[in-house]
Amino acid sequence: KVTYNRNEPAHAQEESFDCSQESLEWALWAYGRQTSDDWLETAMMTARPPVMTAEFGLMDASGAGLAAFIREQYAELGYDANHENPVSFDALAAEFGPGNPYPCLIGGRTWNHWSGLRTYDPARDVLLLANPSDGHKGVGQAMSRQQFTSLGPFSMVRVIHKDVLTPTEPIPVPPVGVTRADMNTEIAHLTILLDRLPS
Repeated sequence: KVTYNRNEPAHAQEESFDCSQESLEWALWAYGRQTSDDWLETAMMTARPPVMTAEFGLMDASGAGLAAFIREQYAELGYDANHENPVSFDALAAEFGPGNPYPCLIGGRTWNHWSGLRTYDPARDVLLLANPSDGHKGVGQAMSRQQFTSLGPFSMVRVIHKDVLTPTEPIPVPPVGVTRADMNTEIAHLTILLDRLPS
């Protein structure tokens, strides 16, 4: 069973352009999927169209292309991804508070950078990062609301595995041959019984 280890160490950038790749690599390793750095870099750069280039870094700042790449490469292994653009600090804090079951990648336009997001710390009111470039534009491994505002707008990519999602109850299906009239009669009968129960 795949689980999310939010304490996986940040994966440091090796190039000036590969922050998104190292952030995704961190997220995969946090799930225990130890994807090769060289393979992931090559795959992102040789995808059609390229997800990342040496000249521009991540090609789609909204995160849509990165999410599509994750689905394309890892869906058969149980992974999924989606993006939001833009996303607010409060939305991230609400979704990625203590106990969040999956990691996220965030990218800021003014920051010109992508990072893994581990969780939100309500005591300090900061986002705890897996920042591949510690100290980039003054941001280490935590980001305050003020930094978020000044370095945005931000986009996000959720990196999800089916094992970390809470299973939903299946939608009940009426027995074969039961009509709407039959169901209404049963509901009326149960309502009468309910009314007879002590409050």
